Amino acid sequence: MKLKPFGRILICVVTAVAAMAVTHSCFDDSDLRNSIDDLNNRVQALEDFQKKVQSDINSLQELIQKIQSQVTVDRVETNTDGSYTIYFSDNTEITIRNGNDGKDGLTPPTIIVMLGEDDVYYWGYQYPDGSKELILDETGKPIPVTGTAPQVRINSENGNWEISTDGGKTWTDTGMPSAGEGDSMFADVTEDEDYIYITLQGEEEPLIIPKSKEVVFEFTDAPEVSEFVPGERKEFSFRMSGAEDYVISKPDGWRASIEDGMFVITAPAAENTYAEREGSVSIILIASNGQSFHAEQKVAVCAFSLSSIDLWKNTATVSAYYNFAEDGISLYYRVKGTSEWIAAEKDGNAFVMAPAWDKAKNDAGLDIYSLKEGTGVFAGKTYEFEFRTGSSEVTAASEFTTAVGDTIPNGDMSGWSEKMVSTKNVPYPNAAGQSFWDSGNNSMISTLCQQDPDNPGVAMLSANFMFIAFTPGNMYTGDFAMATITGTASFGKVYDWTARPKALKVDYKATVGTIDKTGSKDPLGASYKDKPDTSRIYAVVIDWTKQHGVTSGVGTPTGMWDPTTVTSLEEGAIIGYAVLDITASQTDFKTEEIPFVWYDTEAKPAEGNYSVVISCATSKRGDYLTGCSTNKLWVDNFSWVY
Repeated sequence: MKLKPFGRILICVVTAVAAMAVTHSCFDDSDLRNSIDDLNNRVQALEDFQKKVQSDINSLQELIQKIQSQVTVDRVETNTDGSYTIYFSDNTEITIRNGNDGKDGLTPPTIIVMLGEDDVYYWGYQYPDGSKELILDETGKPIPVTGTAPQVRINSENGNWEISTDGGKTWTDTGMPSAGEGDSMFADVTEDEDYIYITLQGEEEPLIIPKSKEVVFEFTDAPEVSEFVPGERKEFSFRMSGAEDYVISKPDGWRASIEDGMFVITAPAAENTYAEREGSVSIILIASNGQSFHAEQKVAVCAFSLSSIDLWKNTATVSAYYNFAEDGISLYYRVKGTSEWIAAEKDGNAFVMAPAWDKAKNDAGLDIYSLKEGTGVFAGKTYEFEFRTGSSEVTAASEFTTAVGDTIPNGDMSGWSEKMVSTKNVPYPNAAGQSFWDSGNNSMISTLCQQDPDNPGVAMLSANFMFIAFTPGNMYTGDFAMATITGTASFGKVYDWTARPKALKVDYKATVGTIDKTGSKDPLGASYKDKPDTSRIYAVVIDWTKQHGVTSGVGTPTGMWDPTTVTSLEEGAIIGYAVLDITASQTDFKTEEIPFVWYDTEAKPAEGNYSVVISCATSKRGDYLTGCSTNKLWVDNFSWVY
């Protein structure tokens, strides 16, 4: 074998490599690089444009949804890039591109919306020759714009636009190239006072969306459901603005209209058996641009109604209609939470919950009436009632709560001030500026009524003996005046009664001793000497045209009265009273409910008359200056019981 010279081979290889190196170093690849960059830019542009076209389709879908949902336009803003941002009344916004020619020679597919005979918008396609047809889904049905929006893409092989109607699972070639001159989907956006107009490419008729108008209607004082008795007419205040016209609708048999600035609704009469018993009264406002606003008030006609409550007569009346007024129907009531049901009195088509009275005679032989427990209607309570058939079947039930009743001024004895009597300021059981209570405090004795120094907010009444005169501790509703050495207590205050009380409630404690002082002018004084004394708390409902004065001191006392022994005085009637006689000491505070008895179960004090007396005294016979000089009486927390 003949060997090849090694050196020659090496030279050839080196020469070849050198030649290759020279060849490579002389090749200019800038065109190739530019071509690659241009291709990359082109691909990126296609992808960007494809996204913008898809965004246009989605924006168009949103616009159609806004139109069909009757959303209005608050405002339109033109952006720096020529696009438009539309702000809607539902606090949403849509940005659409303007109608510039296709960018970089890219042409979007001609996807349009077509209004069907059913007034529903569907997706469509417009061919280059101007013909149009609906885009169908995989089942061959047109696709509503409110459904799934078509998806588009550019075919990477032939450059044509493709469309998908199934969320990108399958794609159909539209035959439309993405290259060439063309416009975006939206051609123009204009507006006037009432509407904005969005014109699509190739369409003469724009999409029209009304601008937001201040179209408002609201009932300002109506409950969620307004209940009527048959034939009842009610007027409702309302606020309305922005309407060029309105239409009112109502349930059958009802009437509704706007009269003299009020919305008037009248329920059908009970005799109208064809009328609807419940429903909604509606009003539709129509603005100048066709924008509408709907408001409604729910209404119902009742088969029964609570027609009146009288908390002085202690009655409540339920009026019944339709089958509830038929013979054989009864109404029963009770205080909610109690067990005993009371039958109401039938009066035509009404049922009256009324008190029953027990009649008796008091110690003075006078007729008095006390309430039969459980009967009647009183303040501050919730009552249940139900309708029953002759077989005791309950056909309907309801309940009501009465007003809370009356309060006693400074009943908690928290308000105290001072009052000038003669030449001295004395304790006064009222807050500054008030004058419901008074006492016999005077310039010589100012401890008959004072705030307990050891228990603020409690009235402490203390008997007193000075020189030759005994004076009981006292406090009452009225006014006191001092004239030299005699004082006059004027009983009675004007009081606005809204509810009849069952009792007077008070907290008290007492020190009650033996009578050690008798008045020189007390005709029975000797018979009381060294006998157990009695303190007294009482409340009286009166109907007086003026205060009743009791004068005592040096001389013969005048004007003494006892509500348990007379039914009237010169000043007017005594309607009822509640009296507590305290015959023994009470070390700790005790809460007492002192029941009322009544001389008259119907009368009510006339408005403006003196109508209440509450009196507390350490000695029952104190007006005669007879009693125990060491008696004390503490009182607090006066209130009415209902």
